[in-house]
Amino acid sequence: MADLELDGPLDAGLLHVAVGSAGLVFLFALGEGAAWRMLATRPAVPPPGARFGQLGPAVPGEEVVRLVHNSGLGAVVRGVRWSAQVPLQHRIASTFGKDPVFLAGDAAHAHSPAGGQGMNNGILDALNLGWKLGFASTAGRPLPELLESYGQERRPAARRVLALTHVIFFWEASPHPVARLARSILPALAPALPLVLRQRWLTSKGIRLLAQPFVHYWSSPLSVDGPPRAGGWPRPGERLPDAPAAVGGRPTRLHDLTAGPGIHLFLERDAGPVTLGVAPTVPVTGEQARLQGQLLHVHRLTSHPGRGVVAVRPDGYVGFRCGDADADRLHHWLRLVGVAGDWRVVAGGRQA
Repeated sequence: MADLELDGPLDAGLLHVAVGSAGLVFLFALGEGAAWRMLATRPAVPPPGARFGQLGPAVPGEEVVRLVHNSGLGAVVRGVRWSAQVPLQHRIASTFGKDPVFLAGDAAHAHSPAGGQGMNNGILDALNLGWKLGFASTAGRPLPELLESYGQERRPAARRVLALTHVIFFWEASPHPVARLARSILPALAPALPLVLRQRWLTSKGIRLLAQPFVHYWSSPLSVDGPPRAGGWPRPGERLPDAPAAVGGRPTRLHDLTAGPGIHLFLERDAGPVTLGVAPTVPVTGEQARLQGQLLHVHRLTSHPGRGVVAVRPDGYVGFRCGDADADRLHHWLRLVGVAGDWRVVAGGRQA
């Protein structure tokens, strides 16, 4: 990495990428100590005592000049304000924690920045752990299964992301002959790149891949599929997609209904009354309801025919689904996540 002052025909509003057999060179006008920042991927042997992911020794000035010159971007280095070697690593913690200490983000997994997945991964860690800590802190009883599910869910997901970044970085920077050959051929294909990028279906596939649709929690103890299965809904452990819906005949969207914090229960249009809680038990029959003192929201979807019920977790993943509004199974799942308790239900502003 280096912060540079450059002369030449580079457009400051664009990211410039030079592909070569030795690796990639990125130049963009977002430097901190100078106008331009350079990132270059090159195989190197970390110096003794180097800390992975931390700034290492400076890059020799003549090496910086050579990298920019060999990039073929036409830029000339006028000054090097700062530079550093940053040894990368590809590692994952053997466990993501045990109550009361948990690991998230870079403390749990470290990898190359290829694909820009580090921040996404850390945010999903924090979101997954955050709602579970919040529910466990207010449940009034131990919830070991809930807290243990954090590592059970996020560690396999992080492994998939690390596999993706490893593949991308291999083609970006690996000295392997196959990767070097691919990078040497790629510049010849550059004239076709604008045509490829205009193919919206293709670019959307790439963007969707980086949005991590492959992250799922199918094997989590919090992913419960009750018989009969509720058709038309994602499998427990998958994200709830956005879609049109209606509550009481009023149009809305699923993501608008789940925007508030907490667990969201979707009752299909023909589902019978669901009794929630233990003392007192309260039937939920109205279009929408919320439970006082608890982060639980109930929505009857008049747009979705059927008798099923679906529970959506605070992180947007489906946790429970059942083709019949089975109160016992639902109550068991709610107790598992720390929500079930002594409730009153308020529907339409009145106590139900």
